[in-house]
Amino acid sequence: MYFSIQPKLLTGAGRLSWDLDEVPFPVALLNEEGSILACNQRVRRAAGLDPGKAPGGFLWDWFWVPLRPGESEQLRGAVLTARSNRQVVRCALGNCTLIPMTGANGGRSVLAAGLIKPDFCNVLVDGSHPQDDFQQLERVASHNLLEPLRGIHTSAQLLGRMLEGALDASGRALLADLRRNVERMGALLDGLSEYAAADDSRFELLDVNECVAEAAERLVPPLPPTGALSDSPLPIVTGQRAGLITVFEHLLRNANQNRFPNRALSVVITARRAGGWWLFQVTDNGIGIDPLYHETVFEIFARLSPHENGRLGLGLAICRRIVSGWAGRIWLDGVPGQGVTVTFSIRAGSDSIGSVHDNGF
Repeated sequence: MYFSIQPKLLTGAGRLSWDLDEVPFPVALLNEEGSILACNQRVRRAAGLDPGKAPGGFLWDWFWVPLRPGESEQLRGAVLTARSNRQVVRCALGNCTLIPMTGANGGRSVLAAGLIKPDFCNVLVDGSHPQDDFQQLERVASHNLLEPLRGIHTSAQLLGRMLEGALDASGRALLADLRRNVERMGALLDGLSEYAAADDSRFELLDVNECVAEAAERLVPPLPPTGALSDSPLPIVTGQRAGLITVFEHLLRNANQNRFPNRALSVVITARRAGGWWLFQVTDNGIGIDPLYHETVFEIFARLSPHENGRLGLGLAICRRIVSGWAGRIWLDGVPGQGVTVTFSIRAGSDSIGSVHDNGF
């Protein structure tokens, strides 16, 4: 079915009477072929377009996240599906939701909106405002669960002191397992809190070289003292300082943890402009990841093996949450034995600075 678009949003064939720039996510109104009739400044900035330039290109040419080879056709197919089947289509690319619309005069169009949850369709269709309690739930749950966990930890410590000398080897092993599991649960809850707060910081002008250096200083265990991290020039961008440092910290930690024991670690960080985006790549020479798991590893609590002691399975999930909060993307390439390259994007604002050559995407 086609949704009836709000009168305040559309009057006539593709003429907007409502300011799309009030919408807090990328949004574009398309004709039935996918050409943009109108869009907000979030779309223009993401695509690196002149704010005053009239729309007219196709959505896949002006999309709000950088598209990889073959993804333009995927997005075009999604638009055609929404139009032809008269149904809402949710596309993984840029968290895009495509909503078939009909105007007051019967004209048909498609509304494309990014970085929205499914219920946000109601904001555009009938003006309702859904509640997003996910982040609050994570924080409250992690805080409330930590309190009884501390009690278990204290009881385990007291039990160990009371029974010191009375436990045999099996009893001591069980008590040690209890302590380890409590510590692991605490680490998981701390990670969950970090995940919940991953997109909470203000945007500012950042020297990416300084962010990488601070991320490397946080690592425990640290990177090898010499030669591990390349000294490539990186740009100045507009972004969230805490978030960017956290992304680099997790990527460097993964490289350090997944290195070959008999091979000197090498991590190369590069940046290049691609339209309205900076693309950063973090490449290591570690054990690599089977392409089968390139997407799985970004899921929360994902671990490739249950025997990965000390690994929480949260690092890449936190990275994706942070980068998604910038309206960017993050993905992974690599094969076993040949290392991994993680690529993520940051919007290149008007005040972004850098001498790195624009190689396109």
